[in-house]
Amino acid sequence: MLLRVLALVVTLAPFSANGERACRDDLDEADGYIIRSVKAEGRWVPRIKWPIKPGDRYSNAGIERALKAVQEALHTEDRQQFEIQNLGALGVLYISPCLLVDGREVDVIIRPRSLRLDLIEVGGNVLPVPRSALATFYAAVPDPILALNPIFGAYQDKKYGFAPTAGIDGNLLNLSKTTSSSAAQAPRLDLVATGRKSIENPFYDADLRLSFSTLRAHGTLDRLSLEAAYHGTREPQGDSSLRRQAGEIGVGVRLRPGWGLAQTVSLDGSYRFSENRFTANGDRTSTGEQSTQLRLLVDGRAGDAFLRAGLWAEAGFPDRGSNYGRIAALAAVQKEFLLRKNQTIGVEMVVGGGSAWSAPAYAEFYGGNSNRNFLYESLGSPSLAAFPKGPSLRSLGEGQTLAQGTNENRGSSRYWHLNLNVSLPIRGLSFPLIPDEEIKPGVSLKQFLKNKARDPISYLAAELEDQGLSPKEAMAKAEATYSDVTSAVDFIADRANVYALKPLLLFDLAGEDGSGAGHRVEAAVGGGLQLTIVTAKMEAGYMHSITGSDSGNLFARIVFQNIF
Repeated sequence: MLLRVLALVVTLAPFSANGERACRDDLDEADGYIIRSVKAEGRWVPRIKWPIKPGDRYSNAGIERALKAVQEALHTEDRQQFEIQNLGALGVLYISPCLLVDGREVDVIIRPRSLRLDLIEVGGNVLPVPRSALATFYAAVPDPILALNPIFGAYQDKKYGFAPTAGIDGNLLNLSKTTSSSAAQAPRLDLVATGRKSIENPFYDADLRLSFSTLRAHGTLDRLSLEAAYHGTREPQGDSSLRRQAGEIGVGVRLRPGWGLAQTVSLDGSYRFSENRFTANGDRTSTGEQSTQLRLLVDGRAGDAFLRAGLWAEAGFPDRGSNYGRIAALAAVQKEFLLRKNQTIGVEMVVGGGSAWSAPAYAEFYGGNSNRNFLYESLGSPSLAAFPKGPSLRSLGEGQTLAQGTNENRGSSRYWHLNLNVSLPIRGLSFPLIPDEEIKPGVSLKQFLKNKARDPISYLAAELEDQGLSPKEAMAKAEATYSDVTSAVDFIADRANVYALKPLLLFDLAGEDGSGAGHRVEAAVGGGLQLTIVTAKMEAGYMHSITGSDSGNLFARIVFQNIF
């Protein structure tokens, strides 16, 4: 089923951008052109009351009135405030007409283009994620979609099976479309829920996280939060399985120190109580547990490269057996190397490792393939908050070990891994997010949007002046706060695509210790496809072990996001 979905997405990808039309801007009113049709292009386009209609005589004044009608439908006066409040982003907007001539008739298309800049997630501006260059008419987006920002998709793994996935992420204190002047700094009650369920097997994951936080749009201290969470899972662990129900409470702080390599720092601490049912060889062991956890995440940039590092520490106190401890770390880098306009070689590398002391079987490390993508998960994602499960080796199914002929009911006490993805461009199978078209003599759309990227800085400077800073102090603080915005715009304008289909080269190397089997090392190679298209990101591939076990795995993941 998943492969059919992927085939459909790949088939439709070249049609997503509709190609670039031969627009005219040199029509002479005296030639007597007649308007044949009028429409607006965009996302969630509402019914617009047009000031011109089919059958009218073409005039430049009529086109100006049509542009004004679209501008009003976009609610540009409160648009910036809404995007800050609901999306943590600011959009750079440009509205232009496209006139298609057929004989003496003219089709009028009004195109609002938008370049959205993420002000919170560093990677949101430089990673190859789904994007659209068409502006969204927020007033026409259905309330549930706008409030809860749903995502959905599917996952495939030989051990876990085929699993639909879904999630929501919304602020329960602002379920309406209204905004206010202080909304960006108002308290938030964020609900994040994600889940997946295997179709062939009894495995499932369900996460629910409620976070009350106060935000500071400017300054080093960006966010303080109090969180409560539930986690329920049934997952494979070697030839065994673990069923866990857990509740969690914690506190978190997010900083924006602006240190270059550490632009965003997130630190969380939590207390968890759980019931763990570990089933091995038909025997079930039920263990209650209390534990404390710490998590540190750092996002940053080095030039055009996105960097992310994470550190997790846990102390567990089960009601049977001995207490135990675990620690794990991950570090990752992603960079798009520009070959020509919007043609890039993408390189992603992740390294990680972990160690456990006196851990019971259910708390040992079980690796293999994973549904989590460390580089691309948002900072508030439950999967990013979760403790790493073990070495990443995609030639194995999820929740497996590198063991051969050893006790598959026990995991490893120590592990390490390295994963490398290289995506290669194919000319003709990508379309630039921002076309390099001339909108006025000597000025391209790309250059215009780059120039307008300073609008967020001016917007913030004006807000800081209202708070009592002098114009000079306000501008200096605004430029320091959004120092990474202008460089991010260059990436989006010059390298981002509205769709791109790329072959993937894949390599994994992993090692682990455990269960008296000594140190085991295994490597795997493979290939696949990567597709990003407007609202969807898909990766599918096959990897086969070249050392150790003779294991292969066909895996895939597709996620629909950025719905509006």
